[in-house]
Amino acid sequence: MEGGIREPGYYALRIKPDIISWPTLNGLRRRVTYCSRPGLYGGLVFLFNVDNAELLAIMNDGFIQHYRVAASAAIGAKYLAKHDAKVVGIIGSGGMARSFAEAFKVIRDISKIKVFSPNRDHLNQYVRDVSNKVDCEIVPAENAKDVLVDSDIVATCTNAYQPVIEGKWLEEGSHFANVTAYEVGPDLFNRITVVGLFVRRTPMSAGTLIDDDFALRIDGMTYAAGTPEERAKIPPHSAKLQSRGEDRKRFPNAVYVDCIN
Repeated sequence: MEGGIREPGYYALRIKPDIISWPTLNGLRRRVTYCSRPGLYGGLVFLFNVDNAELLAIMNDGFIQHYRVAASAAIGAKYLAKHDAKVVGIIGSGGMARSFAEAFKVIRDISKIKVFSPNRDHLNQYVRDVSNKVDCEIVPAENAKDVLVDSDIVATCTNAYQPVIEGKWLEEGSHFANVTAYEVGPDLFNRITVVGLFVRRTPMSAGTLIDDDFALRIDGMTYAAGTPEERAKIPPHSAKLQSRGEDRKRFPNAVYVDCIN
C-alpha cells in the first residue's frame, strides 16, 4: 500500500508480509494475521521526502496501524460523541482495543472503560495492561451485551467475520465506532442516525471499474495465487460487499455531517 501528501511533502510505502487465515474461534469466524508466529507482526512503513527521495524513517507497521485507526475513531468521537461522555464500552482485547482506549481518553474525560473478550485470559491481561496506561477504571464485563449498557461511547475492536453485538443493545444517544464492517450487522447500522465523514469522496474509475470505496478497490484488484482448493479458503469478495455496501445504503436513517472541513 502506498500514499503521499503534497504538503509538507511525504510519500509512504507500507509492506505487510502477513500469514492470513480464517479460523472459527469461540464460535465466530475470524481473520487471523501474523508474521513468524501469532502475536508478532513484520509489517514496515518506509517514509520518504518527495522533494529529494530521502528515506526519512522505517516504522513498525503493527504499532503505527493500531494508533492510526484509533486516532481516526477518536476524531469521530471528538465531534459526534456527547460532550459529557464518561463511560466507554469496548468489545475485543487486542491491539486495536488497547489503542482505542488510549485515544478515547484523550478526547473525553473518561472515568470507566468496560471491556469484553470471550478469551478470559486475554481479557484479564488487557485489564492489567491498559490500567497501567489509561488513568481510569478498567472493568471486565461478563458478556458483550453488558459492555453496551450505560456506555456513552461503544467500539468493536475484533477480528470477527460476523457480527459480535446486536443492534438493539445500542442505547439511545451513544456514539459507536467499529474497526471493520464484518463485526457489525445491518440491525446496528439501521440504528445510526448521524454519520461523520472525514472527506467527500469522488468515484474512482479505471477502465470499466467505477468505485467510490477504498476497501473495495483494494479487494477488487487483488490477485490470489494458489490451487483452487487453497483459493477457496479465502472468504468471497461478495461477503464484504454485502456487509459494507455504500454509506447511504448502510445508514438509511442517518444525517451526514463533515467531521473535518
